[in-house]
This record gives sequence, C-alpha cells and structure tokens, in this order.
Amino acid sequence: MLKIKKNIKKILSLILILIGTCFSFIYVYKKYNIRIQEKNKIDVFLNNNNYDSINKIDSHIEQVSNNINDEYLFILEIPKINLKKGIYSYESKNNNVNKNIMILKQSDMPDVDKGNILLASHSGNSNVSHFKNLDNLKYNDILYIYYKGYKYMYRVNNVYKQEKKGYINVSREINKSTLTLITCDKTNKNYQLVFICYLDNIIAF
Repeated sequence: MLKIKKNIKKILSLILILIGTCFSFIYVYKKYNIRIQEKNKIDVFLNNNNYDSINKIDSHIEQVSNNINDEYLFILEIPKINLKKGIYSYESKNNNVNKNIMILKQSDMPDVDKGNILLASHSGNSNVSHFKNLDNLKYNDILYIYYKGYKYMYRVNNVYKQEKKGYINVSREINKSTLTLITCDKTNKNYQLVFICYLDNIIAF
C-alpha cells in the first residue's frame, strides 16, 4: 500500500512538472511571437514613414499654357552621357517632352529641403530624345543641376522599371533631396525607366 502511494506521488509530481513545462513553453512562445509581431510593425512603420512608393505622380504628356516665358529654371548636366540642357519654366510653351526635357508640375525646386525634382524626356532616336543614353547611368554616377548661383551634385542611387499606366510610383527616401528622371525603356515600350538620384553636395560657383 505504501509503495502504491509513493508511485502515485511520483506520477503526480511528473504531471505537475509537465504542466509547468507546458505553461513555460506557452509563455515563452507568446512573448517571442509578440516581439516578432512588434518588430514587423516597426519595420512596416519605418517603411511607410521613409518611402513614398505609393505616391502616384501623373506622368501624362500635357500641353502647358502658351504663356511666353522661356527663362530657364535651371540647367541639368549629366557628364557621363555628355548632356547639358536648360530646363524651361512650368508655364513655358517649350516645357514639353516633344520639344525638350520636361519638368513635371509636381516638382520642387533644388533648394527645397527633402524635395523631389521630376524630369521626363524621350529615349528614342529623334532630336528631342534627350534621355536616349540615360540607360548608361549606373549606381553612384554623378549629375548636376545649376540653380541660382549654386551647383547641386546628385548621385544615382536606384534604377527601376515600371509599367506605363498613366502615372508613376516614385519609390524614394523622403528624408533626402531627390532628382527623379523618367524615360521610356528602349527594350520594352510598355515600360518606363525611373532613375532615383540623391543630393550629395552643394557648391557655390
């Protein structure tokens, strides 16, 4: 009888140990899982906070007003492809991709902190295909904008393709001053190439 009681105590002790182990495992799992979920939430928050990839920017070719104001806003220079071209004001009749490099109306000026300059041009073989060699640009290549006595130096950071749908998704770090260049993909006319360039330096000249 005494032996049976001892065996029962041992069995009860084992059951209690197993129950305790199970509760400990559940506690650790929940705590670890919550931490993963919190980390994922933080990652999502940071991505949403640092990128405006869902910001849709109209890229339709639009005919601007015929207000005669042909003063350049600034000069764009891309040494690697031997391009140096004046960018006309928004209101100019020459601010049109069928004539020149076009500045989109959603653009900021170079001196706007964390702003974004959006320029578009053709990539074909015509005399207005100013971005025909843009696909030669690689990571860290340099571009310049001359504006109000300052030389703004940008570096290529990212290049991606996007299907033509009448708008573009600009994927950039919104805490950095940006120059975005847009042209057609020469290998597939249904796609656009988007070049994201970040401001690296400002030099007085």
